[in-house]
Amino acid sequence: MFRYVTYRTLKAIPTLLALAVITFFMMRLAPGGPFDKERKVTAEVAANLARAREALALLGLHAPFIQFTYGLTSPIARERLGLKGRIAARIWANLPPASVWRYERRRERRAGAR
Repeated sequence: MFRYVTYRTLKAIPTLLALAVITFFMMRLAPGGPFDKERKVTAEVAANLARAREALALLGLHAPFIQFTYGLTSPIARERLGLKGRIAARIWANLPPASVWRYERRRERRAGAR
């Protein structure tokens, strides 16, 4: 029985490898890309980003921006706003559980600084 399982397992390895190679080349040959039909930023999203930039401008240089959310990911477009963020706390007593995000402005690197 052990010999049979070993034989079948060893026979499956080249089959899986061939399947992975065929899948890779089929994806490479497919026309278009993953972002070809990416939607442009709507007026509503642009207005929300502008409001977020205005709110961050009112904060001090090292003042944090705190956001409470039920989502699993960051509710703010950190890259577009030049922020770094992390989950400061999780509230497990809520249903659904919530997260508290803490955002800060990214520090600008000075020329010559490492």
